[in-house]
Amino acid sequence: MKIFAKGLIVTLLLTLSSASLHAQQGKQLDERLKDHLYYLTSDELRGRQAGTEDAVKASEYIAEQFAEIGLEPYLGDSYFQYFNVAVARNKTFRNVVGIIEGSDPTLSNRYIVVGAHYDHLGVQRGKTFPGADDNASGTSALIELSRNLLANRNTLGRSIIVVAFDAEEMGLYGSTYLAEVMPTDRIDLMISMDMIGWLKEAERLTIQGAGTVKDGVKWLAEVPYRGDMKLSLNLYENSLFTATDTRGFARAGVPTFAVTTGTVSPYHKPGDTADKIDFAGLQDITLFMTSVVEEASKDATFGRSGKVATIHSTLPIAQIGLTAQLGRSSMRWPDSAMKGKKGLLTGVGATMQFNIGRWLTIRTGARYEWAMPKWPSDTNPFGASTKLITEQLTTPLTVGARLSLADTRSYSFISAGWYYTQRYKATIDKENIPIGEAGIAREDWGAMWELGTNAGNWQLTVTNRYGLTNLLTNPAKGKTRTRNTICELTYFF
Repeated sequence: MKIFAKGLIVTLLLTLSSASLHAQQGKQLDERLKDHLYYLTSDELRGRQAGTEDAVKASEYIAEQFAEIGLEPYLGDSYFQYFNVAVARNKTFRNVVGIIEGSDPTLSNRYIVVGAHYDHLGVQRGKTFPGADDNASGTSALIELSRNLLANRNTLGRSIIVVAFDAEEMGLYGSTYLAEVMPTDRIDLMISMDMIGWLKEAERLTIQGAGTVKDGVKWLAEVPYRGDMKLSLNLYENSLFTATDTRGFARAGVPTFAVTTGTVSPYHKPGDTADKIDFAGLQDITLFMTSVVEEASKDATFGRSGKVATIHSTLPIAQIGLTAQLGRSSMRWPDSAMKGKKGLLTGVGATMQFNIGRWLTIRTGARYEWAMPKWPSDTNPFGASTKLITEQLTTPLTVGARLSLADTRSYSFISAGWYYTQRYKATIDKENIPIGEAGIAREDWGAMWELGTNAGNWQLTVTNRYGLTNLLTNPAKGKTRTRNTICELTYFF
């Protein structure tokens, strides 16, 4: 019964699209790519926004193409893999997934996943975002790559899973879901083709992630066929501002190739239209990526390097880094309306950070600082000021929350806590001021809060400190407090 139902669904898909699909058979690769891309960017699909009927139509078209090519559904008798997204609970999304079984008895139970997202931004403020380069280009190549692989299926060793991802633009949800439900320990490579339609302008095809594969750069450079196409091979994905569907697989330890012609197109704009696509280049990329997948599928030595890009690595429990500071320091008098003029604060030191559970972050460390607030004149407090310089060691301790995915190195955070400062030296106009009795207080402590962002190994923090103890030890001078606003840049090892 299961075999009958599976055959019936494939037959129905073939029947629904028979006229256009038979016409495809006699066309050349570049013509087929153009047909796919012009349909996916047509007014009928209105930008393929995830969760809309427009995206459903796009997914049905892709499933029809898979059926016509002869791909087997990966999930029983359907090409569709349904999933939900927490930020859009009233909507259902679906990946389109097919499989080509490998022919090698040993390798066929291992997988190579080749994917491209088909969703885009839809219609916003009355304007349609066609998404030709992003990512009708990758989806069109995926369909034709599947056709090529199936024609050579007897040469394939590993099984090939072909997937058009949904809800990428919302946050890589389709690929993340597939990575969660697949046996990732049996996936030897995941490839994402995202924005590959501007080869002529980009002048090269970029593949990021060569370092995740054993001898990946050498291996990719020796893949046969790429004509006159130039390759740019990067060891790892390193962009802090863009992401593609490799992420969910990379976090599971799967080697990943992010394939792109870059951001030279007018992506995420209404001007990303089909007429601007370099179809000759798209054809070359399709043929080259077919060769990449074929070679990886039959290479018994192809395997993981054990390395992963920093942006894909999970957040460790403990981190240690070096910190540089630059900010402003000032004095204030709580019992009067007078405020001191701001001066420079610089410093260097170390930061320790502990990442606990899903959201909690504890930060501490040590900073050797030079604070230089302006010291007002005793006789004319509103006149010219002199510079007070203190050398000091500050230890902060804050507790805060990470404001993004719990296991990623890209997040923002907000925290609050206390600090303790011990001063070692103080000067005014190059004259030493006593530390301790009848001079500058040796110790200071107070409250503080931080707002920051972390990207990979780098962290940028804005810190505000509010002194709660007197700067001066002479009670006759009244209450004098410090106030510091500091930018800190930390590199974690």
